[in-house]
Amino acid sequence: MHSTNAQVNVIVVDRGRKSLYLRYTDPVTEKRVEKSAKTSSRRQAQKLAGQWQQEIEAGISKPNTKLTWDEFRQAYEDLHASGLAKETRDKIQSVLNSFERSVKARRLASITGEHVAQWQRSMRTAGCSEHTIASYSAHLKAAFNWTQTIYTGLNLPPVSKPQRAFTGDAMKGRPITTEEFERMIGQIKEPYMREVQHAGWKHLLIGLWWSGLRLEESTNLYWDRLDRISIDLSSGRPLLRIPAAMEKGNKDRLYPVATEFAEMILAVPESERTGPFFTVRTKTGKPYSRSRHAIGKIISELGRRAGIITNVNAQGKELTASAHDLRRSFGERWSRRVEAQWLQKMMRHSSIQTTLRYYTSRNADEAAAHIDAAFQRAVQDSSTDPQMKPRGDTSGDTTSKAAVLNSWAV
Repeated sequence: MHSTNAQVNVIVVDRGRKSLYLRYTDPVTEKRVEKSAKTSSRRQAQKLAGQWQQEIEAGISKPNTKLTWDEFRQAYEDLHASGLAKETRDKIQSVLNSFERSVKARRLASITGEHVAQWQRSMRTAGCSEHTIASYSAHLKAAFNWTQTIYTGLNLPPVSKPQRAFTGDAMKGRPITTEEFERMIGQIKEPYMREVQHAGWKHLLIGLWWSGLRLEESTNLYWDRLDRISIDLSSGRPLLRIPAAMEKGNKDRLYPVATEFAEMILAVPESERTGPFFTVRTKTGKPYSRSRHAIGKIISELGRRAGIITNVNAQGKELTASAHDLRRSFGERWSRRVEAQWLQKMMRHSSIQTTLRYYTSRNADEAAAHIDAAFQRAVQDSSTDPQMKPRGDTSGDTTSKAAVLNSWAV
């Protein structure tokens, strides 16, 4: 095992192959340890050599068969995840916690493909969606791939994306109607909530309804904190400024807000534009400072009290309206108003494929109405454009839809 204080010198070696190699001599065993730099650029290889040397001196390099799960976690979280957005770091911790509970592997080298399959099966049994299982599997795969670039010779099992089972709707819940939302608001009353709480919780629910914010985004929305999500009024119309530390792409970004939420923001007097935008209170009147998960449970309880069932999970348990169902409702409304590329920005999706998957072509009746309208326009155009006339239609009479359809019949 290498000592944490061991002095090593990683050098770049040209072995006459396509890629250069990185090599150092183990100060304990006096054996050479090397791996491919996977590049022919000496400059890039020198950079990789310096990184590897830092990792060795940090004490994470040791005989691979003796590397424990705890040591792997600490190395991955400290050396890799520490530079990622907080939301991503939290997700990585959740994934590793989940795998750890299911597999209980003491040493990393003892993990097999069967363990991975067992873990995926345990998530499905617990009622996790196929989307969640695929997302968790992708994170575990990234962790194993990173580890094998650091600990040479370590052979970890591949983590494949599980075959997606049929789940009907892609959403876990569903958009709720305006009438259902009003019923949720109506549950903010005695005895569940005291009068001192009413205004703040109503403000939060209405804000989620008009903004489409994720619950965590709403708890991090401030007027004047640039280290959190902040409201930017420099252009006159409100925008959301999300700092790099809270963005998956690690870039400061500005996002548009829906018109109703912009009006909600501008309605706040200038003298009150400080601190958090949303403030919910406890029964004693103090600001509620607990996590988004605790706030989310209260919103779901309002949905339960309102009798709004949004889905049934694999165990047959009825799911009630949640904070995320308010976001789904926002996306559903605006999918009928704007094109997909603009809805993507409003929803702050990293990929337009997510927008297309969840919020387009969901309403068959509405699609049918668009088709009929397009058909009527084409029929009207055919009366003046010879190229648009149906076969056999020489009269120019387009008053009867049935006549037009018959004229196209074989």
